[in-house]
Amino acid sequence: MKRLTLFFFCSLISFFELSAQQDLGLHFMDNIIQSTQTNPAKFSNYGVNIALVSPHVNIYNAQFSPNNIFSENGNRLSLNSSRLLAALDETKNYLQANVALHSLTVGLRYDYFQLTLSHAMKMGTYLNYPKGIASLLFEGNGNRIGETIDIAPQIDMLAYQEFGIGLAFQVNEILSVGTKLKYLMGVAALHTDRSSATLHTDENYYELTGQTDVVFQSSGLTINDDGDIELFGGTDNISNALFTNNSGYAIDLGAVVTLGKRFSFKASVLDLGQIIWKNNVSTQTSRGTHRFEGVAVGPMIENDSFDLRSVVDTLEQVFNFTETERSFATSLPGRFYLSARFSPIDGLHLGALAYGEIFRKRFQPALALNVQKDFGDILSIGAMYSVRNRTFDNIGLNFTLRLIGIQIFGVTDNIIPLVDPMKTKSTNFRFGLNLAFGNKKEKKQSRR
Repeated sequence: MKRLTLFFFCSLISFFELSAQQDLGLHFMDNIIQSTQTNPAKFSNYGVNIALVSPHVNIYNAQFSPNNIFSENGNRLSLNSSRLLAALDETKNYLQANVALHSLTVGLRYDYFQLTLSHAMKMGTYLNYPKGIASLLFEGNGNRIGETIDIAPQIDMLAYQEFGIGLAFQVNEILSVGTKLKYLMGVAALHTDRSSATLHTDENYYELTGQTDVVFQSSGLTINDDGDIELFGGTDNISNALFTNNSGYAIDLGAVVTLGKRFSFKASVLDLGQIIWKNNVSTQTSRGTHRFEGVAVGPMIENDSFDLRSVVDTLEQVFNFTETERSFATSLPGRFYLSARFSPIDGLHLGALAYGEIFRKRFQPALALNVQKDFGDILSIGAMYSVRNRTFDNIGLNFTLRLIGIQIFGVTDNIIPLVDPMKTKSTNFRFGLNLAFGNKKEKKQSRR
């Protein structure tokens, strides 16, 4: 299955230009309805909220920053493959990219209740690859004679629509609880159900021996006659592409404890659910031992030219995929937020957050400290420091400006990429425009 192999490795290469972090700063922005995305028990300060189109980009690379792997060559940058390989771990190298377009959210609050309705398009890609496959791509097998290298990647790509309905209830002056039910409609997926593969080059006869136990599952991805990858099953009908029989469900749960005017504590678990994929599905399976004599694998970049054919041709023979069509299920990455907020004076808030994401038996933690300052009902600004996955230079900023019922907001968990994008492993940003009417803040505080 040469085309599937080519698709995967082109996807892998594209990730080398990405770098990221999770959505932490939004959790501290209690003055916008979008903060309910991190805890459905949060109450808005306004009776009516209409959140218009809001993009969100979150990308994370655990191993290196662009500055580590690129060299200056005159007025241009060139990839330094030796630096890149030196930065990689032998078995675990994580790359993650999340893109979301929140098309519309409507929030209605009345006394003890709050109802939210929302829609979003989301795409998440999670990739874990061994150093061996990168070595094969950039150096070929000439430097690994007599060695057995791990070439088994693990990839999960999900693209789906999310339709949500949330309900929050204020139990008493201390406790609020909330939930959000989500109907998921899958658009495209690429998933490794099993991923174990090695490649050995014999030191005497240069015989290649591949041992594989790999299962790739996909939906909504097709390859045309020219070998190009097409999303949405290759259909020109966008309605058929977006509204599929790939359905699933997820749930968010949250609670907020408020102690007087100064202290509050929040806890939530998010995205507990899965999608069942039925449309345009394909399962590619490779299992067994395969031997080839006199085969040499050349690097994909040689003499300033880029050519994947040698690697792809070899891997096509090593994996020797067989194809079947059957439905499959993919789980969403589960997340949790635990936070505390102290307001020493009115309008000034100090916050701390513990965040975690669990996916494919991998736990990604993060810790954050935040200071938020409200200037009446017009302006709110905040700054955040966070630690995540061995990175300690994450400085975040956020703001909300409200004029005559219109809110403009922006938030990033790491401002450094905007200043020097070559020196960071992570970036995150979100911005948007809301309509917010009927200030409930004073009434809420008086009831407490």
